[in-house]
Amino acid sequence: MAYPTKYSKELVDKMESWLDERKNKDEYPSVAGLAVHIGVPHSTLELWGAEKTNGVKNKHYHAEVGCVLACVRDYRLSWLERHGLDGSASPQITKLLLSAHHGIVEKTAQDLTVAQNAEKPFKVEIVVDGL
Repeated sequence: MAYPTKYSKELVDKMESWLDERKNKDEYPSVAGLAVHIGVPHSTLELWGAEKTNGVKNKHYHAEVGCVLACVRDYRLSWLERHGLDGSASPQITKLLLSAHHGIVEKTAQDLTVAQNAEKPFKVEIVVDGL
């Protein structure tokens, strides 16, 4: 199968209908799954959706693709939250995907207060005889 190299409005329509199907079926959406569905390499899809690459304006950018990719990511986050909370998704996989794709990580706060009975700091002085 040859990959299309030209962006078209038909591809955007196909992308939007794919996302709508995922929502209607309550299925987990992924950018890789979308890329396979429309027959475009994942890297091309990300290139079309990135306004800038390495801080430079991207000449391959298409706002419609960027919008669809943002919607895929937002729906994916919503799906993970919903299925993670109701227990229908594996907690370990949910945690991994939230961390990898959305930067949401578990944090542990540590209390570093000193116990009341702890020894107080002391000062050491070195005295040399004869000086």
